[in-house]
Amino acid sequence: MSESHWSSDSGASNPEAVAASTLNMHLVELMTLRHSSRVTRRRPACATSEVPMKSSTEISREAGASGEAPRKQARIDISNLIRQALLQSSSCCSFARVNEATSQVVAALRQSGDGAEVARAVTRALADPLNEELRESVLSGPLCPEELVALDEVSLLNQSERAVRESARLERLNQHSVEYLERLSLTVTNMFTCPECGFGECYANFRSADFVKWQGDDPTPTLLRCCRCSLSFRQ
Repeated sequence: MSESHWSSDSGASNPEAVAASTLNMHLVELMTLRHSSRVTRRRPACATSEVPMKSSTEISREAGASGEAPRKQARIDISNLIRQALLQSSSCCSFARVNEATSQVVAALRQSGDGAEVARAVTRALADPLNEELRESVLSGPLCPEELVALDEVSLLNQSERAVRESARLERLNQHSVEYLERLSLTVTNMFTCPECGFGECYANFRSADFVKWQGDDPTPTLLRCCRCSLSFRQ
């Protein structure tokens, strides 16, 4: 093959090679756009404020140096709450006496070791506007702080709420008693009179005839119990 034939053939094939190369480049770009790279890139740090944020290591180091654990919420001042509650007392107590009683109650709460529930119950009871008797007992001295902390939830309530709970407790006990169940099954009648107190209302248990025990013409007895004195008798 002559040199002229080689140059003409190579020149004729150059446009096809360029077109194929361009097509390959477009295919590579298209595949690159469809399948994004999995290489993780670090986000640039954006400063929210001029003051740099402290790391957890620095916070722990500062907390260890001060001897306190880092807190996410502000601590509730129990002393201030108890002092404000005792200041509601109508008795003419000096501010020094209120501070002294507050310090004693807080010290008793710390020594009890029962947790925040007892402190919350004592603080709520002292802050109750209707619980004047409890505040007077704490300020006057009949109720020492140790006894105050040892009281149960019912004893910390005011007089009216305590009476309501006691009434509900007695009602629950009465509903489970034998006398209450008998009242539901027996009939109250005024046909008979109690031979003991003369009361005219009795609980009657009308029994059907028993031909084994009550044969003949004897009437079936009625078992009665007086509603006033609870005397049981027959008629």
